[in-house]
Amino acid sequence: MTVRSKVSDALIFNEANVTYSPDRSRSLQELEGTDWGDPDPNDTDMVQRIHSLRRKPLSHLSDEELRLAVSQQVGTPHLLEIALDRLTSDPLLECEHYPGDLLAALVRLDESEWVGRPDLKTDLAACFQIAIERPDDDTDALRDILGLPGDPQRIN
Repeated sequence: MTVRSKVSDALIFNEANVTYSPDRSRSLQELEGTDWGDPDPNDTDMVQRIHSLRRKPLSHLSDEELRLAVSQQVGTPHLLEIALDRLTSDPLLECEHYPGDLLAALVRLDESEWVGRPDLKTDLAACFQIAIERPDDDTDALRDILGLPGDPQRIN
């Protein structure tokens, strides 16, 4: 028996791997079945950006919009796979703030966001390992942001 949420019709379900893959032609608003309405004109820029990105098809989200949504835990179940796809070619992808800001947003997610997604958690661990082992200043910056100790192999 397969347990499906109210948004299951918007997901591609693979019972063998228990893997969910969102329909990237749809928006978070469509996938979640909720319309947050228009933001209040007095809302912060971030709130207005979140409202806007929820209405875009997932395939049209910029790297920064993806980072923002993940860091604010908006639509996370639908965005994990997409975020990790973008990190495949460059784990230290810089969206807006610093090299590795999308990776840092994923690493900081609550463990509950990864429940039932062991394949994606493995992909995250692989991206993190690649990023953290790179011998450059970008890796040092990521270590600082995440509060990790410096690389003992690196001499400044």
